[in-house]
Amino acid sequence: MTLDDPRRGQDPDSPPREPAPDVGIRPDGYLTEASFAEPVPAPDAAAPRNVSPGGTDEPVREDADGEPEPVKLVIRDRRRLLGIVAFVLAALLFAANVVGIVLSNSGSDDVALSIAYVTIFGTILTFLGGLLAAALNLGRGWGIAAVVLSVLANPFVLVVLLGTFTGAIL
Repeated sequence: MTLDDPRRGQDPDSPPREPAPDVGIRPDGYLTEASFAEPVPAPDAAAPRNVSPGGTDEPVREDADGEPEPVKLVIRDRRRLLGIVAFVLAALLFAANVVGIVLSNSGSDDVALSIAYVTIFGTILTFLGGLLAAALNLGRGWGIAAVVLSVLANPFVLVVLLGTFTGAIL
C-alpha cells in the first residue's frame, strides 16, 4: 500500500483532509464552479434578506448550519428576438408579395406597384436583420430562415426565378 491509498486508514494525529474542489465539466458542457474555502460571514439580523448574485429577489439557500450553499452557475439563453422578428416580418412581406401578384393580375397595377416597393425595401431590411441575427447568434436558426425567406420574397428575385422556371429568361 502507498501513502495515498484510500484503503489506508487515517492517521489519528493528523487533521482530516478536505477534498480538493472538483473543477470540471458538467454533463451539459458548462464548467462547474469550485466552492470557495474561505468562510462566508453570517448575515446580521438587521441586514436585508440574502439575494442571489444575479440581483433577483430570489433568496439564497442555506444549509443546516446557516451557511450559504455554493453559488450555482446559471446560464441564460441568448435572446432570440431579433431572429424571430426578422423571420415574422419576412413571412409577412412574402404574403404581401403574393397579394401584390394577385392584385397585378386582377388589374390593380397602382396598388400592386406600391406593394412591390414596400416588399423590395422590406425584404432588404429583413435580410440584413436575419443576417445580423445569424452572425451574432441572436436567434441563429430564425435568422437563417429569415434570410432565405427574404431572398425568396424579394420581387426582383421572384421575377428571375419564375422567369427561369417558365423559360421566359434564359
